[in-house]
Amino acid sequence: CMGMTSGVAGMSVYGEADEAESLATLHRALELGVNLLDTADLYGPMLNERLVGKVLAGRRQDIILATKFGFEVDDNEQYTGKLNGHPQYARKCIERSLKNLGTDYVDLYYLHRVDPRVPIEDSIGEMSRFVEEGKVRYLACRRRRRRSYAAPIRCTPSRPCKRSTPSSTGAWRKQVPCKQRAN
Repeated sequence: CMGMTSGVAGMSVYGEADEAESLATLHRALELGVNLLDTADLYGPMLNERLVGKVLAGRRQDIILATKFGFEVDDNEQYTGKLNGHPQYARKCIERSLKNLGTDYVDLYYLHRVDPRVPIEDSIGEMSRFVEEGKVRYLACRRRRRRSYAAPIRCTPSRPCKRSTPSSTGAWRKQVPCKQRAN
């Protein structure tokens, strides 16, 4: 969904964005069976999450929703050019993303880039609390080094989740206790 709004610092990534056309495209994709929408607070900044939020209305249970944080976006919705993986910032970001998306949970929450100034255990530790609170179902950490990959982290609450896992999509079949897993 990144190219459907302005990119970082108002720069268009794939040309000028047209909200009506973007919404029509997303709705059509869902009609054709697409069920994963992936966004980030950085895209726009915030504009892409708000666009996706418009598509979620009335269809949330049919969509696997992923979003990311980690590139710092300030209170004026401007990209600062920094990474931020501090636990307090992670908390601020999930609350802001849930508001932007108009939902009370995210299926997959990524740490977009690892902040080298913050121990990964601190960032992931705070993110795991979001799972316990029911704000996030699954976590991932995307690292950028010589090789770029996403390291999946499966987390489930210690008590049964109030929402059903979208197993009909085949996306998640097995739940395991919260721990970091690199596959």
